[in-house]
Amino acid sequence: MVKSDFFIFGYRKISVPPHSRLRLANLLLRLGISAQLGEGDFLMRERDFRRFRNHAEGIEYTASELYGIPGIISRNRWRYASAVALLLALILNIFLSGLVWDVRISGESRLPEYEIREALAEAGLSVGRRFDSLNMNEIEHALVKSYPKIGWVTVNRRGTVAYVEVVEREGTEEEPEEKLGYANVVAERDGVIDEITVKRGVAMVKAGDVVRAGDVLISGVLPEEAGGGLCYAEGEVWASVSDKITVEVKREGSDTERSEPALSALSVKIFGFSLNIFKKYGNYGEGYAIIDDEEDCVLFDKYRLPVSICRTYAYRETTESVIYTDDRLVEIALVRTRAALATVLCGGDLLKLFTDGRYTEDGYIMQSTVVYMAEVGRDAPILAE
Repeated sequence: MVKSDFFIFGYRKISVPPHSRLRLANLLLRLGISAQLGEGDFLMRERDFRRFRNHAEGIEYTASELYGIPGIISRNRWRYASAVALLLALILNIFLSGLVWDVRISGESRLPEYEIREALAEAGLSVGRRFDSLNMNEIEHALVKSYPKIGWVTVNRRGTVAYVEVVEREGTEEEPEEKLGYANVVAERDGVIDEITVKRGVAMVKAGDVVRAGDVLISGVLPEEAGGGLCYAEGEVWASVSDKITVEVKREGSDTERSEPALSALSVKIFGFSLNIFKKYGNYGEGYAIIDDEEDCVLFDKYRLPVSICRTYAYRETTESVIYTDDRLVEIALVRTRAALATVLCGGDLLKLFTDGRYTEDGYIMQSTVVYMAEVGRDAPILAE
């Protein structure tokens, strides 16, 4: 994929035979020119190509025509004359007016930045807005009102950038739900107890005990020495448990192939205004999927510009019936077993794994026995009169 600055400022493809690539690489290194390696070609910025051309004597190479926005404009200068004029007028307006170029968020907050940006946009502050149309005090009040997790906010202008400092409201973390009534903690499944931590109630098992599903692990019935009565037992109980995973793969199956994504639309978004560069019209039909990609332009890998490149790709998925070989059957079974194992081990730690397989008339069966550490306690209400 071509870098955004290459596309905006123009680039060329440099094709070099294998015996000249080392000399080309040494020359680029000596001139301090950065080039992007494509499919057998080097992609070079137009401004770097002019300097390269003056020092490339003796190196065999072929240079393509100019690509990127400058190339598109050059090849279609009459067709895009009105678009260029509009772009120049827009650029002139940008430099003569006080637009918001960027919104930078800082402060003592663990809140997701994208949520704050969305709330700011709803309050009226976003890239492309005119500073003289914004009331910073109103934006601050609206943000605090619409986003209760924010306790304090201030918005300041520095040049063409709006700096937003946010402080998260204390106590915004969700409080644990208060448990009402009485309950025991019982075993959800069979296992061997490894560790038990009691927050409330009385432990009925210890490490090394074998338990069955339904056994009481932490009792909500308090003994006389603890004051007697009932409580809502709480705690964590970890045990070694086992599961069996069986995966069957049929000999006759289907494979889905995805074509290379093809660019179907390209546009440049400047301050929220979209300028279409290329678009392929027409219906792709069944089997096609669309991928949208938006890339923000960053200057010197540091300064975010109010410009983004929007690309739309289309690709096709085709499904064909196949007869799997023995090796392919095992590969598919392994992939499915790993996926099932990841689901089983969610939140647990693997201890042992035993796997075997066998071929059948219809395909292949893989069976695995997994031993892992998991939390086995669940709440069981106590019905009290």
